Amino acid sequence: MPDSRFFETLSPLSAVELAAKTGGEVVRGGDRMIGSVAPLSSADGGAVAFLGDRKFAAALATAALRLPAPFRAARATGESAR
Repeated sequence: MPDSRFFETLSPLSAVELAAKTGGEVVRGGDRMIGSVAPLSSADGGAVAFLGDRKFAAALATAALRLPAPFRAARATGESAR
């Protein structure tokens, strides 16, 4: 849990709501509630995690949403998405 002295705790969002806020794409489980951020190795169904290496691609089998296309393209080319 984030330290409340430094971080505001927000209410959980559904995968659909999170995708709408980030420009992501829901691929399944749009009603899944996301309430935390966690490392890929310990993320559960209620967490969002970052996948930065293709060797962990199997972890996407349970993913509910994906990054917006500009972020996917930037990752593939090594450029900045912004």
